[in-house]
Amino acid sequence: MTTADPAHLAVQTNLTPGSVFAGVFEMALRSRLLRTVTLAMFALGVISFCIGLSHGSSPTLSSAFAAILRVALFAMLPVSFALVVSALSACLAAIQPGVLGGHRFETRDEGLFEATAANQTVTSWSCVREMATLTDKVVIRLTGLRFHIIPRSAFMSPQHESAFVSALMQRLGRGVMN
Repeated sequence: MTTADPAHLAVQTNLTPGSVFAGVFEMALRSRLLRTVTLAMFALGVISFCIGLSHGSSPTLSSAFAAILRVALFAMLPVSFALVVSALSACLAAIQPGVLGGHRFETRDEGLFEATAANQTVTSWSCVREMATLTDKVVIRLTGLRFHIIPRSAFMSPQHESAFVSALMQRLGRGVMN
């Protein structure tokens, strides 16, 4: 829904545990830290394989397969951790008032306005760190680990989404993650 003033755009959405899980997991996968740790774990698996070879054992098909499996498991640990954190976030969201259910977001001069059944909040623009337009959602990252998820289906049209994203970008003047 768009307000009368084109500079103050609004969108109404309904967050579910699934959308929280997907948003947290997708943002975790985009994290530079997770990518770095995954690469480090992969390298650790390769190093452990090389150390095994240097101790005189001749490589066989089964030892090569075991090494590949070990490298893959090492690399999957950080992603598995992200899955667990995403599931826990969705569970926590279910018990915190105002996280799930209806949300109304508006761009205002003083900041990003959010209204839920439990509260109304204005986050100043200086506390909005970045925005990501993902495949099926727009994610607005605030300070710390907080962020807002707006499913693309919440927008009335592609033009409405574009206007809302443009208004956010104009307010931020920076920080668009794609």
